[in-house]
Amino acid sequence: MIHFVPKEKVALIWDDIKDEIQRALDHAQGEEELQDVKNKLEEGVYGLLVIFIEDNLKGVVTVQFMNYPQIRALRVVTISGHDYFKWQVPLHEYLEKWAKEQGMQRIEAMVRKGQIRALAPLGYKPAYTFMTKDIDNG
Repeated sequence: MIHFVPKEKVALIWDDIKDEIQRALDHAQGEEELQDVKNKLEEGVYGLLVIFIEDNLKGVVTVQFMNYPQIRALRVVTISGHDYFKWQVPLHEYLEKWAKEQGMQRIEAMVRKGQIRALAPLGYKPAYTFMTKDIDNG
């Protein structure tokens, strides 16, 4: 169901996943573009997970290992797909197990308000709110 894609294989499946990653980026504040994510996946800065149900691609998740001075965290960078509630619980179980295996102390994500309700039953709680303001430097 959930598969980690090694950085060497990203180019092989890029055409199948890029639209899902773009959908996630469309909800961001312009910090990254699609090509930036592809570059980070191919460099190994980001990791890629794909979710299949009955041989149909249902979800695409990008993650990053964060090394803070006191803890290590698995950050969910983008998450997008179809039939989310069919794979939400298995995904978060996978992430938790994987994070523990890698010596991580936390899973983190910046999410839209709608995701707060979806993740709360899985034990996630809001810790920060990120706000942005564009500055016109022209």
